[in-house]
Amino acid sequence: MLPVNIGQTGFIRGPLGFRGVDEWGRSLHSDAKIFYVDKSSLGANDANDGTDPNYPLLTIQQGLDNCVSGRGDTVYVVRRGTSAYAENLTLSKARVSLRAALPTGNAQRVAVVPAAGVALDLQNGALSFVCEGFRFYGTTFSVQLAADGPLFYNCDFSGDDVGVRFMGTNVDTNNTGSGAHFERCLIRECGGIGMRVGNAALMLHATNVNIRDCQFYGNVGADISDTGENGANPYWYQWHIHGNYFMTTAKAVYLDMEGGDALATGLMISGNFFNHLNLTASEIILPDAAVAAFIGNMDGSGMLTNALAPF
Repeated sequence: MLPVNIGQTGFIRGPLGFRGVDEWGRSLHSDAKIFYVDKSSLGANDANDGTDPNYPLLTIQQGLDNCVSGRGDTVYVVRRGTSAYAENLTLSKARVSLRAALPTGNAQRVAVVPAAGVALDLQNGALSFVCEGFRFYGTTFSVQLAADGPLFYNCDFSGDDVGVRFMGTNVDTNNTGSGAHFERCLIRECGGIGMRVGNAALMLHATNVNIRDCQFYGNVGADISDTGENGANPYWYQWHIHGNYFMTTAKAVYLDMEGGDALATGLMISGNFFNHLNLTASEIILPDAAVAAFIGNMDGSGMLTNALAPF
């Protein structure tokens, strides 16, 4: 792929591995629009319409605000140097994509680091959100999920408390965070739990969640948990946690998922590695064996028992 005046715009010519765009990254959908954000550009201004990479928007939030719900719009964001976007992002529009203009890994992801609060709040209505190549760091929840069907690819979640919070709801089964998909992401160095699910005050919780090929490390609390918020009792229904790396050495608790015993039908935990020499039921706390499967996982001593319960 050839750069398009990358010194000025920071945007890259080519399909960027995404479907539905032409060689310049423009949408092939008749109505969908692409908006560009680059706060370091001399031409950056939120008064721009954001559709010309030479005259991008200044803030990511303005790019999201410019999107039309359900149209399939995309917001491309440039990162230059180490400068982060100090924003509290909110979205309640459906079928919006948020992508790094040049997706990379580790410290080179586009960073969203607000002074306080939630870095990204996917509110009711933000169905089928897609995000690639971002780092989110919040002081409460780095990312908060209410809407169904989000896809996070090559993203990083860290912060002072919880990395990813599944909200739950009492109102609408389309707004529970169900159908979320995390792939090749980092959930790391959270001051609390890495991923926290459920809220007892809200009776509908996320189902059909996929967490694949992700890394968890350095989280003070459990890497994935249903505890810590009003005695939550989530479903864990049709969750698939596969091929992940739980890298903290000899962690006290990696998974704390016992709260959803009666509703965990279809929970599958398979092909994961836990960095512990002698993993026991104290470090992996699962729902009842009758509703959850723990198959093909490994610790530092080798393959764990292939059974419905870990030990």
